[in-house]
Amino acid sequence: MKDGDKDKVKVRIKKKDNIIPSSRRISDESRIASLLYTLISFYAVYLCFRINKGVSWGIIPALLFSPLYVIYVYATKDKKFKMNPF
Repeated sequence: MKDGDKDKVKVRIKKKDNIIPSSRRISDESRIASLLYTLISFYAVYLCFRINKGVSWGIIPALLFSPLYVIYVYATKDKKFKMNPF
């Protein structure tokens, strides 16, 4: 390999550092929203297990419609039901 060829290889490597185009990058807001939805989904599954005392078909809406399921549980359960996970 000639010295000039080594410089070309280095240039090619430097150009590939930014592989993902700017239109395909995930924004910080999107990552935060995704994390929030994931946490709500885990909480909805926890509530489903807690209410049904185990696995039941209610886990399907808890996974698919997590925010709505949490609101539904808060709206329909009596005040004696404690939803504190600790």
